[in-house]
Amino acid sequence: MKTQIIQTTISVIHEVADFEKWHTIYLENSNPNSRIGVLRNMDNPNIVFVGERTDSHEAAKAFFASEDLQAAMKEGGVVSKPEIRFLNLTEFNAPGVNDKFRVSVSHEVADFDKWKLLFDADEGRRQSADLKVSGLGTSEDNPSEVFIVFATNDIDRAKAIFNDPSLKDMMKEAGVTSAPEFNYWKSF
Repeated sequence: MKTQIIQTTISVIHEVADFEKWHTIYLENSNPNSRIGVLRNMDNPNIVFVGERTDSHEAAKAFFASEDLQAAMKEGGVVSKPEIRFLNLTEFNAPGVNDKFRVSVSHEVADFDKWKLLFDADEGRRQSADLKVSGLGTSEDNPSEVFIVFATNDIDRAKAIFNDPSLKDMMKEAGVTSAPEFNYWKSF
């Protein structure tokens, strides 16, 4: 089964010195038609997650190498090296405006199609935790890396699901080959 890419995107995570200052500069320097969202880390609100649509990964890579972007990031007070992922989305669902939280999850898989079948079969567990898939895809640089963003209004139920030992067993059965990385975000 060949998975169809419906959208190329980037996700960027970095720390800023002052969120309000950074956000103003981000809005001034980013394309409103490309913006998917800005999220703030629940443990450190100066760590931000930015999602944007891209025309292509090549264009996005050129933009990130540009002096204009580097200057804007410096002016905006970015204090950490940005963690940039170039993603090929196979699912994208705009979450409702009332979803207050997001959870991003990344891990590697041995076989995406096998993993996806078991992921889809686990929809009931996600529904019981009020988890809705906002975006799902793989990394352009490492097609074995799966990246998922969930939307929810109940972060405590979401955390409970992600800490459930039976989920770890299911992930192993689905061919997850690396420790999953979970990040918890508040919508902005």
